[in-house]
Amino acid sequence: MFTEYLFPQIYANKLASAVLSNVLGPQPELHYIRSNTLLGNTSSRQKVHKDVRGRHLSHAYAIAMNVCLIDVTPENGSTELWLGTHNSSPWTDHEAMNLGFVRGDKLEERRQVRPPVYGSVKKGSLILRDMRMWHAGMPNHTPETRVMLALVYMAKWFDNQMKQPFPRSLQPLIESFEKDSDTKIVLDYVDDKLVEDYLSVEFSTQFQSPHHPTQEVA
Repeated sequence: MFTEYLFPQIYANKLASAVLSNVLGPQPELHYIRSNTLLGNTSSRQKVHKDVRGRHLSHAYAIAMNVCLIDVTPENGSTELWLGTHNSSPWTDHEAMNLGFVRGDKLEERRQVRPPVYGSVKKGSLILRDMRMWHAGMPNHTPETRVMLALVYMAKWFDNQMKQPFPRSLQPLIESFEKDSDTKIVLDYVDDKLVEDYLSVEFSTQFQSPHHPTQEVA
């Protein structure tokens, strides 16, 4: 939450904004700002899941944008991606109503049609992923920490209520990003002193909408 780290190439990326607007509709809204960090020399993996659980819409309403801060490869934990599942997998593919994990029989069924991929992505690249897509975090077999940023954009019409706390002094900069990218960065501007210890700030993960209250983050 410092000016020197708020790069316009990330928070006002015009190429990404063009894609987001095409998929989600005009002025997509950024509601979630976190990192995605995978420590080195790890051996465990995630279960295949969607980032939404419960009933969810059958068309695009939320897209995660990962920004690779180092080269990402299958060796250091490239995310397992099941391409095409965002528009072919209903919420009933979940193991249970309140879980985002994908049923084992559905995994094997899909594997016969289109198995997962593990990309190699250069530092500085952006990955746009529909939140309904099946995916899983993988082990990092290198000693180096693999780190990405994780930003979640939602359609304006979805009316998500989640806001991230941000220093009020940064509001002019954020507003310039919004203007340049034709997006909305949904923040709760608070006194700078309230976020001085920025590592202690808890970001909300309320992915529901007043119109779709059963949808949650997995």
